[in-house]
Amino acid sequence: MWREERDDGAGAVGEMAIVDVFTRLIFADCEGFGPRQLRIVEALRAGDASLLAATPQELGGYLRTLGVAEMIRLVTAIRARLDTEPPVTPLASGALSSRAVRPR
Repeated sequence: MWREERDDGAGAVGEMAIVDVFTRLIFADCEGFGPRQLRIVEALRAGDASLLAATPQELGGYLRTLGVAEMIRLVTAIRARLDTEPPVTPLASGALSSRAVRPR
């Protein structure tokens, strides 16, 4: 069972939260992502231009191709990106397929 996110998506995101989202994407368990999890997905997409329009299945496929060292670097990069960017607001409540927008 996955931990339920009960926050608004703001604040620091830890490495384990990123790994949890990656695991869910790898195993195609993408339903019910909360705001913080959607921030992680958007940070993953933003880190590689080829992933900007990727479906959850494509994101999972991309993650499956990574080696351990690459995965560690990616987790570190996403955490750093999330620490420096303002939180995003999902358009639909928890829908992974919806795009997120930055508050103005």
